[in-house]
Amino acid sequence: MKNTLVNKLPTKLLAIIAAVALLPVLSYASGNVKLESANIDLTDHKSLQNGAKYYMNYCFGCHALAFSRYNRMANDIGFPVDPDIVGDEMAAANVKLLSENLIFTTNDEGKPTNPGALMKSAIPAKDAGKWFGAPPPDLSLVGRSRGSDWIYTYLKSFYLDPKRPTGVNNTTFPNVGMPHVLWELQGWQTLESHKDESG
Repeated sequence: MKNTLVNKLPTKLLAIIAAVALLPVLSYASGNVKLESANIDLTDHKSLQNGAKYYMNYCFGCHALAFSRYNRMANDIGFPVDPDIVGDEMAAANVKLLSENLIFTTNDEGKPTNPGALMKSAIPAKDAGKWFGAPPPDLSLVGRSRGSDWIYTYLKSFYLDPKRPTGVNNTTFPNVGMPHVLWELQGWQTLESHKDESG
């Protein structure tokens, strides 16, 4: 039997999310999963900015990018915050834009996170382990080990499974503890089974 997934989530949106999570990644490791191409264009800043928005709103609550910095992400998605590159006035405007739209965390003193800080998730690993069975992985590490095509395929591979604690399963990573956080964008998918030529 060959399993296929009915997918509705716009491919461009998923590519954008994968691109933001994986800007420094150019390779992938797929295992036995047939991967779809994320088709990332690192020169399409509007698309990358949209992906950053979705990543920060849907993924970052649980998944850190602890080996990336906010200001580096800002540079990569087209609004540089370095005054040596764009001048003081533009850098200040871009820092304000970054802080107001993509930084939702605070430092240990409760002050807004500095744009030069590492992108650490606010979820305590201990609590995440209780809630999901294991702490959510740092996506800068997943991106480097698995690649953008794997993450793109993974995000499109959730389907309803009432036997699982979160009510969903994933064809790319079976029995994963992660809920389908993009269901509002994609809708709920069902797994369909089809017989191929071999029966």
